[in-house]
Amino acid sequence: MNRIFASLFSLISLGVLVGLGVVFGVIVFMGRDLPSHESLQNYHPPMLTRVYARDGEPIAEYLKERRFFVPIDEMPELMKQAVIAAEDKNFYSHPGFDIRGIVSAVIDAAQGKRLRGASTLTQQVVKNFLLSSDRALERKVKELILAFRIEQVMTKDQIFELYLNEFELGAWSFGFPAAAQNYFGKNVDDLEIHEVAYLAALLKGPSVLHPVRYHDEAVDRRNYVIGRMEAVGFITPEAAETARAQPLETLLDGSIESSLPEIPDANHFTAEVRRQLVEELGAQALAKHAFAYRIDGRSAALMTEAIGVSVAGGGVATFERLDDIRAKARILAREGLNRGRPPLRAAQIAQLLPQFATPVRASEVEADAGIGGRFMRGTPVYALDEDGAEALSEMLGEPVAATAMLSADARAAIVRKLGEKEVLAGGLSVRATINARYQEIAENALRDRLVSWDIERRGWRGPFDVIPEEKLGTEADWRAALAELREIPRDIDGWRPAVVLLVGNNAARVGIEGVEEDADGHFIPVSDFAWARPQDEDGELGPRPTKPGDILSVGDVVFVTEKRGDDGAFEGWSLRQIPRLQGAFVAMDALTGRVLAMTGGFSYQTSVFNRATQAKRQPGSSFKPFVYAAALDNGYTPSTIILDAPITIDTGADELWRPQNASRKFYGPSPMRVGIEQSRNVMTVRLAQEIGMDRVADYAERFGVYRNMPHHLSYALGAGETTLYQMVSAYAVFANGGLSVEPTLVDRVQDRRGRTIWRHEPAVCEGCAAPVEVADARAGAGVAADAAAAQEPWVRPNARRVMDPVTAYQLTSMMQGVVQRGTARRLASLDMPLAGKTGTTNDARDVWFLGFTPDIVVGCFIGYDTPTPIGRGAAGGSLCAPVAQSFLAQVKDDRPVTDFQVPETAVGVKVDRFSGVRLPDDATGEHVVIEAFHPEDVPQVGQFTGEGVIGGELAAAFMSGEGDLPMRAEDAPGEGAAAPVATGAEDGGGAPRPPRPGAGGGFGSGGLY
Repeated sequence: MNRIFASLFSLISLGVLVGLGVVFGVIVFMGRDLPSHESLQNYHPPMLTRVYARDGEPIAEYLKERRFFVPIDEMPELMKQAVIAAEDKNFYSHPGFDIRGIVSAVIDAAQGKRLRGASTLTQQVVKNFLLSSDRALERKVKELILAFRIEQVMTKDQIFELYLNEFELGAWSFGFPAAAQNYFGKNVDDLEIHEVAYLAALLKGPSVLHPVRYHDEAVDRRNYVIGRMEAVGFITPEAAETARAQPLETLLDGSIESSLPEIPDANHFTAEVRRQLVEELGAQALAKHAFAYRIDGRSAALMTEAIGVSVAGGGVATFERLDDIRAKARILAREGLNRGRPPLRAAQIAQLLPQFATPVRASEVEADAGIGGRFMRGTPVYALDEDGAEALSEMLGEPVAATAMLSADARAAIVRKLGEKEVLAGGLSVRATINARYQEIAENALRDRLVSWDIERRGWRGPFDVIPEEKLGTEADWRAALAELREIPRDIDGWRPAVVLLVGNNAARVGIEGVEEDADGHFIPVSDFAWARPQDEDGELGPRPTKPGDILSVGDVVFVTEKRGDDGAFEGWSLRQIPRLQGAFVAMDALTGRVLAMTGGFSYQTSVFNRATQAKRQPGSSFKPFVYAAALDNGYTPSTIILDAPITIDTGADELWRPQNASRKFYGPSPMRVGIEQSRNVMTVRLAQEIGMDRVADYAERFGVYRNMPHHLSYALGAGETTLYQMVSAYAVFANGGLSVEPTLVDRVQDRRGRTIWRHEPAVCEGCAAPVEVADARAGAGVAADAAAAQEPWVRPNARRVMDPVTAYQLTSMMQGVVQRGTARRLASLDMPLAGKTGTTNDARDVWFLGFTPDIVVGCFIGYDTPTPIGRGAAGGSLCAPVAQSFLAQVKDDRPVTDFQVPETAVGVKVDRFSGVRLPDDATGEHVVIEAFHPEDVPQVGQFTGEGVIGGELAAAFMSGEGDLPMRAEDAPGEGAAAPVATGAEDGGGAPRPPRPGAGGGFGSGGLY
């Protein structure tokens, strides 16, 4: 008997050993080719990026999947308890798999039942991240192996954190924080028991537990989860009973409303934030794996010898710098000075950079103190080694080849893909610079002016769309038909889409989207149609409509807006149409470069094209201040006399150019101040010719208006193309006393963990990070005071000086005159320190206004997208100045009341603004202004600084006292008179310095005009 038991025991033991061996073998065999579980430790689920305004309100979201990341320690206990009760009550005690659950599942399978999962939370993470979701036995074994391995390298909280933030729960929700918002309009920490139970129930299948389509099944599963929470001891029986009694109400069935702040519709500002984030973050990501090329003195000398074109040392190679080199080579070839060398091609320079330049880690370029200056104001040329190419290939999921020089197109494509990956899935928190109130004011100010111009001059161009009459039978029919029109813009403040339902003799009845019908209906009276003269195919306007049928038909889709009386009472509905004329407006903090408001068109849904940053247009006369700035920095003063008389320019192209003033008149010798106040073209051209267009181009490039500006005299009148964004940034230099700040739409970017990865630094605090040392009390008060003074931190503007502060103040004073007496005088009614300049191009194709106070810069551009004449009466002062006026009038009470700061080195004296002659200190009258001078440039009483500009023989006679020039426009030489001829070629010479003054002066009271 004992032998039998011994034999049985031996057989059982052998069987157990064999079984264990088989199990071990299976584990070893199946565990060889499993995916690496280590990737879970570094896994970052794709998460949406949210943008916040300055007041903390959300204004935009960028996403591929709606997922929010909430760390495990911030996830509410109630949500965690619901998931554990529903899915894995032993989660915090098992080693990654539940033995009892597995045995039960095996028994069910042996009995012929459907193989069920019995998966723990850890196994579900494995299945979702590393394996497929099929129910094959092989996959289950692999799942067990990986779950056990994961439990050895990750904590329970780390695994649970992945679980809670990753799983798809329907309604475009990934993770429980997103589901809480999409189903219940709440943050996850605001959910109640019955709500967390429903979300936990969705883990079984959101498609079959939809709260509307499968309402009863959803309630049953929710109540099951509530029961499990009660059974495990997470909630009391009373709380469970109360939760079961709650109805299942969600946003999806419209039974509740969201308590979260509503994300506004996209606009030009938020779209530009996205574009700039993609560029900035994509460039940062590329820089971590790329090399740049430093061009030191030796490299520059070798390249100069190799290509025969002078290459300056310092900085790194940028595409813009290479373009400069190629441009120089073309000029040398054209002038026969290139020693017979063929024009350079980009491929040739690509070969020179790795041969002569010094590679430097691209990520270190900005931090390198020896690299910077104007050469960093461009797009660096990058190279990729094998390691960098391999890393980028892995990041992008597509092959990237190593290369000695990434082409501009290849660089842009890689930057865009890397940037979009980070912006759309990086879970970033972006603090934008936008002031939400200013943005609304800016959008409405621009729209109102575009609409008023359209109504005044353009007539009726027809309906936006037409709905067939058979779709207008009932109110439900026409509302559904309107809702189906996806292309109709719905982001125009105060405007509503409407459809014409009935056309009568005196009014047209309309059905209005979002407005309830009443017993009488809604009507547009014929009296509101007076402006709507029908426009034919040639743009000609027909007679004024006398009845609605003259312009409207049943089914026409139009826009309407409320018409209110002076007391605000509703008076009816008014017809509107989207204007063809477009524009842009930007407001920027002058001291920090923060963009406070930006609108790039009439409405974003009408056109996503951002005319503030993407439209390159001629700035016209708004460019003139940069010509005058170059002159003022080179020996001229605001009272310098410039001849306003006919001049003929030999352009060198077998044609003569005779610049004209807008009035078609000439005004004789005039001070520089008058030239900018009255926007005199001839004076500006003569001044630019005198100082040299090379100097003007240098200033335009230094201010960021142009890059590689041609040295053509026509550019002095704004013939080149630039953007409103660049012009506003450039005008900020005047407001900032000659300092250039970096414009930005973003203050700070934080990653999903709250770490700051980018910050706009308009100022640097010197000494703020230094440790504070307390002086020894025995050392005496004097020593302690000296120690405290030495350690006192101070704020230094993080800006470049691009202009002398006195010059900046002189330009500011002159442009204040533009507002007080010149082409922007309608803005004088604002009664605030304001300087600015209008701009109008030939035939009024583009009109501008740029203006600034001591702390804010505003800019407006208006024109057709295809440059064509705007029409009679169009000018910067009549179209753009009213937009700026409306904006500033509504924000000026928010801004500090300060005047423009006078530089300490400036000397102020009284000057006759008509003649430029210095007046006695006691002079008074409308002709008196106080001009700012450098101390060495102050004229004596009775003198002027007209010697700085020689304007032909007539001017020479006037200067010497041997003759007179007409001081009245009608007496000036006409077209037929002999005008001095000047060549377009530049001799490189500057203007002579004005005579040294014999006495100084000081600023009197009253300030500058």
